Amino acid sequence: MAHPWWVNLLIAVPFFSYVFWQRASISFTRNHLLAAALFAASFGVVEGTVVVYLRAVLGATAGYSTSLSGVAQFSDV
Repeated sequence: MAHPWWVNLLIAVPFFSYVFWQRASISFTRNHLLAAALFAASFGVVEGTVVVYLRAVLGATAGYSTSLSGVAQFSDV
């Protein structure tokens, strides 16, 4: 069981969402889906950049130094 105890209640969120959406249908337009896709793609790029940067800072990737000055050296384009 997770701590704090109330975190375990999050397993019910999909069920309650399903029940709620059965009562009031949700309509998605093409613009909404396009905006969500663009947001997801851009967020993925940002997340990937952060992962590479953190690996470089922690020295988890071969070829990177463990200091911030070494990371700054690699980030200059």
